[in-house]
Amino acid sequence: MKDSSISTNEQSLTDRLRLPVFGILLLSVWAVISLTNFVGDYRQLLYQSTRESGFYEWLTVLAGLTITAIAISRIRASFKSDVKDLLPVPILWIFAIIGVLGSLEEISWGQHIFGFESQGVFKEHNLQQETNLHNFVSQEYVNLLMQGFVYLVFIALPILSYLNIIAIMNKIPQGLQRLRPSLPTVGIFLTSCCFQDYFRAETYLDTTLVIFLTVVYLIAAVRVAWTSEQKLISLSVLISLVLAMVCDPVFEYNNMQYEIRELFILVGFIFWFLETGESSRQSIA
Repeated sequence: MKDSSISTNEQSLTDRLRLPVFGILLLSVWAVISLTNFVGDYRQLLYQSTRESGFYEWLTVLAGLTITAIAISRIRASFKSDVKDLLPVPILWIFAIIGVLGSLEEISWGQHIFGFESQGVFKEHNLQQETNLHNFVSQEYVNLLMQGFVYLVFIALPILSYLNIIAIMNKIPQGLQRLRPSLPTVGIFLTSCCFQDYFRAETYLDTTLVIFLTVVYLIAAVRVAWTSEQKLISLSVLISLVLAMVCDPVFEYNNMQYEIRELFILVGFIFWFLETGESSRQSIA
């Protein structure tokens, strides 16, 4: 079964951007992890690049604002043409707002830029004494919910649908089928799961899931869409998994380099978002 939900012409923007953006980001992460693990002079490199106001936090902010820009562009297009977006305008507005709010939350609403002190409830109850909402609860729980959602919606279910193991596509309305991320984009989401602290009881489930889903993903990629791009992304997922395991000592459980994981989740979301917009145009062509 070949994925033909988006035509070659309509997919051109995603195709032009996905592999270069993903590749550049991934090479930077591989370099940071490798230098941190293997070169003594760079023992703090991973920490420095993933700390508050670090390199990957600012890339995450940029990714969030990109989601907002795409959402606003699609909202404007929906009022200027006869194209009916696959996503209702209220959903697009939600994505636009979340993109901005999430980016502001990431930089604690400018606290690290302007250097102001947290006050009141933020100082007393925020786990990092920062002016943001997401640190009022343990980061482990926030990331558990986020990663669980990604595993289910953007990795496991799409892979099963491509393999058609349980004839899942016959039970899903056509409109929802067009919301399915492409296999290369699923690979970006899967890559986010590779960067974690392995070999400890607290992460056994996460470790088992990422290994199992990587194997199933590779089977789906070979059977469904073994293109040049897909080969490169599949190889990238494998290298990321192996490298993260080999370099496991540099990961910290209390942090687990969430900034990197969040960044790749948002990058995957951006390309899924672009794909749904292209599917909208293709559906009326």
